[in-house]
Amino acid sequence: MLREVAEKYSPHQVAVYVVWLPMVPGDDERAASSTGRMYARQQVRQYYDGERIVGLSYHRDVFPTCLKDAISVMPKDHPLHAQLSEWAETSPAEVPLWDAVLFYPPDVEWSDRTPQPVAWSKQVAFFGPDSGEITGTFFRNDCKGSPIDSDWRSEVHDAMTELTAAKPNP
Repeated sequence: MLREVAEKYSPHQVAVYVVWLPMVPGDDERAASSTGRMYARQQVRQYYDGERIVGLSYHRDVFPTCLKDAISVMPKDHPLHAQLSEWAETSPAEVPLWDAVLFYPPDVEWSDRTPQPVAWSKQVAFFGPDSGEITGTFFRNDCKGSPIDSDWRSEVHDAMTELTAAKPNP
């Protein structure tokens, strides 16, 4: 999906950054480097954040109430309710944002606080690599909206299509 974005849009149109965080067993700098090789020829800048500082900053500055907001509108019998409730009880220092894609306009100002993205998608459930075209459950642009079953390719494609609809490619 990132490869397609990097190939479709010139570096003057889109900058792609990937920040790898250690979140599950086996996530380390070596694994990030190995996986990141698939983007080596594209205009993709990659970083490894072993301390999860970037994810924690997003949680603190951009999504501080997202879990509680999602739980507040989600029916108690929803399959994700218990999992999200458990995450919400975890210390914010232990819940960095990860498995997310965020979109910013070219003129965004970065300062000591992480700016709000104009669009985003966050995976909250993964069905496994053999699950077919639909690979997980995502929140998109609204923590109080219903999560949707989708895949990363669709999430990035739909956001890029929406964001570039008003601005034709040069």
